[in-house]
Amino acid sequence: MPAAAKKKPGLYDADGKRVFVTLVPGRLGKYGYTDVRHMPSAGRRKALAKAVAAEDWLSLFRRLNYLAILNKHHARLHAIFIADRNYVKRIGQPAPEKKPAKRCVKP
Repeated sequence: MPAAAKKKPGLYDADGKRVFVTLVPGRLGKYGYTDVRHMPSAGRRKALAKAVAAEDWLSLFRRLNYLAILNKHHARLHAIFIADRNYVKRIGQPAPEKKPAKRCVKP
């Protein structure tokens, strides 16, 4: 490989080797998030709310995004994971701080 070649984007370990993400099966199952294809959205959201309360919302968001990418050729599953990913972002992301409005005081 030429010295001027760019590295591909992604995760790398300390030795510079590319690291691929592995999913642990059943990690969300303990919260009730199983068989999502046949699960109603209310049940999925209830399970995801439990998962957000117990885990970091950003890692959960990334996991759902990864699942959506893996299922991009299965339209229904892809749509479910995208919707669940967006729900996790909405309930987990802290609200931005509101700055006080600047007031113009006329002399």
